[in-house]
Amino acid sequence: MQIENSALSESGYIEKVIDVEKLETGNYRVTARAFPTRKRKVQIITMEFSQNGFNALVGSLMAMSGKKQVSN
Repeated sequence: MQIENSALSESGYIEKVIDVEKLETGNYRVTARAFPTRKRKVQIITMEFSQNGFNALVGSLMAMSGKKQVSN
């Protein structure tokens, strides 16, 4: 499974994108790409997280956005 989201537009960039992919190992790969205007090189950062690390990342992002977690 792979999910891609584009960031808000920013001066000097055509587009900024973040991809999240669940790997066969159960880990998650997060890739951020920035496509600058003109002929500058595309910037790419890739990080791999364990299930626990990815859950911590998502939880912290939800906390920052003010969303409350739903308990089962």
